[in-house]
This record gives sequence, C-alpha cells and structure tokens, in this order.
Amino acid sequence: MVNEIGARRSKVLIIDDDPLFRSMLASVMREKYIVFVAADGEEGYRKALAHPPHAIILDIRMPGWDGLKTLRTIRRNELLAELPVMILSSDASRETVIAAIHSGATDYLIKTSFTRKEFHSKLTRLIETARDRALDRPSRRRLEEAWSHVRRVPPATPIPPRENSPPAAAELPETVNTPSADNSQLQEIMDAWE
Repeated sequence: MVNEIGARRSKVLIIDDDPLFRSMLASVMREKYIVFVAADGEEGYRKALAHPPHAIILDIRMPGWDGLKTLRTIRRNELLAELPVMILSSDASRETVIAAIHSGATDYLIKTSFTRKEFHSKLTRLIETARDRALDRPSRRRLEEAWSHVRRVPPATPIPPRENSPPAAAELPETVNTPSADNSQLQEIMDAWE
C-alpha cells in the first residue's frame, strides 16, 4: 500500500502496557502506517529485532522493562540504534523527560497534549528524517574517508624565490595604477573572452 508521498507505508511499533490506549492508537495509526504492538518493553524489543520498524512509539511507565530501560537497550543494539523513538507518555515530569532525552528519545509527547494531525505530522517527520539520514550514511562515509586521506598529506614546503622573480605581494606598493581603457576596448575584451 502507498501513502500520500508515494512511498511504501512505514512500519511503526507501539510499545504500551495500557491495552485500551494501545488498541485505540493502533486503530488510528493504521490509516497511514503498518502497525505492530507490544504490551511491555521486553516484548517490544523482541518484536523490533524480529521485524525492524521505521519508528517506535514507546510508553515510559510499564511493568517489567519500563520505557527508559527499553530505550537504552534499543540504542545499544546496532540494528535498532538509529531508529526514531517517540516517547508517548502521561508522565510529564521534567526529570522523566530529561532522562528520556538523555537515553536517546527522538521526541517526547504527553498523551493528552496533541491532536491526531499533530501526532501524524510529528511521526511522519521523524520517519522521513531517519530515512534521509540512512540515505546520507554512504555519502558521509565516503566523505569521511576522503577527508582522512587529506589529513594525512604533509604540509607543503615553501618554495624559495628565484632570482629576478616578481616581487611578493608584501613588496608591492599599496596602490597600483591600472591602465585606463574606454568602454569600446572593454567591450572588445569581453566579447573576445566569451
């Protein structure tokens, strides 16, 4: 199935222990995404490994693996480390938001503070940004490799001036007289140059 930007529908994993909220969010998201669900962090991590999604929606307060432990585990896994992870939680405490950002959350939304349109817009932007970064990775690696070679080149040694060589810029007078030319001569020069 294809969405409005012409790309294949993105896969999104919802990890939330509240069955009612998880079900409601999944039904809303199925309009635009292929949705997988998990009831806790450990189950979500296993599902992400088995079927890597394009993004993860993660609750913080869950039994077993809470959202922060799940997030840190995702960020340590090479296969999943670059995935956008949006925290969607009812916990609005400053400490939790900061802990989530420090643990690698891509975004943090409070469950009661957004519209459906805002949610879809944020999620689409996160997925597109992640795709752009993934596409840029090979180019970035080639550029870094090229720069690593440039850094190894030893600095050039200055060439000593030869006898009868023109004066260096420091030895030139401050003002240089330029020959004057009329407009017709300048036009001839420009025409010849083209």
